[in-house]
Amino acid sequence: MRVAGKTFKTKVEMKHLRFSANTRVLFFSITYVYLLIHRIVEISKPVPELIDSTPAQGRVNSPELRRPLDKPCKPCVSPVPELIELTPLQRRVNSPELRLTLGKRIDADVASNHGHSDNESHFDFQDMLLKMSSHSIPFKYEKSVRMSYTTTHQSVSQGSFVIEPVMALLTYLTRVQDAMQIRGDIGEIGVHHGKFFVGLGHLQKVNEKLWACDVFENQKKNTDGSGFGNRDAFQKACRKNGIKDKDVHIHAGSSLELMSLKPFSFRLFSIDGGHSRILTVNDLTLAANHLVSGGVLILDDVLNFAWPGVIDGFFTWLHYFPVDFAPFFVGYNKVFIVESSFHELYYQSLRKYALSAPPGMELSVEPFTNMNPHKSKESGLNEYLWNGYRYVHGDNSVNIEVAKSQWEKELLIV
Repeated sequence: MRVAGKTFKTKVEMKHLRFSANTRVLFFSITYVYLLIHRIVEISKPVPELIDSTPAQGRVNSPELRRPLDKPCKPCVSPVPELIELTPLQRRVNSPELRLTLGKRIDADVASNHGHSDNESHFDFQDMLLKMSSHSIPFKYEKSVRMSYTTTHQSVSQGSFVIEPVMALLTYLTRVQDAMQIRGDIGEIGVHHGKFFVGLGHLQKVNEKLWACDVFENQKKNTDGSGFGNRDAFQKACRKNGIKDKDVHIHAGSSLELMSLKPFSFRLFSIDGGHSRILTVNDLTLAANHLVSGGVLILDDVLNFAWPGVIDGFFTWLHYFPVDFAPFFVGYNKVFIVESSFHELYYQSLRKYALSAPPGMELSVEPFTNMNPHKSKESGLNEYLWNGYRYVHGDNSVNIEVAKSQWEKELLIV
């Protein structure tokens, strides 16, 4: 119907439109149901058999999978080059065959609970240290020389980031090693200008030897630019602090050149050389193969993410090295590592030290988040754990003056 040029729909026409809309809804509903049924049918069809790609060597190194690739496909003009065969390596923890290749007997770590909640140990190191004389084997350097370095080390321009808190701990651990009658040499890869090395050298006992390695001025061998050593500056720092040239065995070159460190056997070994994955694995392997039983590795820059190659190399080494090693201290830009059979001994001794240390040392045995009342105590995160082993943590916000005071106190004891 039209009125004044406008069109109006009648009731009959409006009813017809409502019927058409209902028809469209019905049509789309039927279409949706059809597609849904079709999809269900497709899913219910059996899955075609897949190529077995589960051999131990993995997909890339599987001869069965590699054989078809030897034939060039139509677009190719040359065959795929032969891939290097990788010898499968067993995990270190359950591999007695690989452990025997080092000629070492690995005792079961009966004292270690590998992260369980029992914090007590039948080893009372504080009692042992009080009962045993720390001077059973005297230090090579006079106490006055060792004490003076707590101040004069600041004149050495290059070396480890901060040494005061680390040296306080290592001086204490030297007493622990003396109580356990652990004897051996002291060494470092990556001495730079000698700041940390001189501190280590002052822990030398009579009849122990010092060993140092650095590329020094031969920076072509410093492939990752992780430091700029100088032999004259290194030897000057040693001489100035009582360590004679003849008392330090120096390898001026890359640690990659070394196949053996015999006749040295180390109780303390610092690793601060190349910061790539390859060099970290190499240096850890070289040092670990020449540790005395119960010797400690000190790895630098593990958690320094300016050098991610270090933590990458550390994890790689932990996975493949045939002897099980475990960290018992993480902090101050260092990680202290020891054979797992000695882990609980070192951990318990350092734990007791941390609990009695002044607050400025920033030592802790559990994460600060444990103070959160909402945190589940069943979460397994109530202790510092790495690879299943407990460790003491030292925060980098340590008060240097407090750490220096602790270093001096430890030197007065020994």
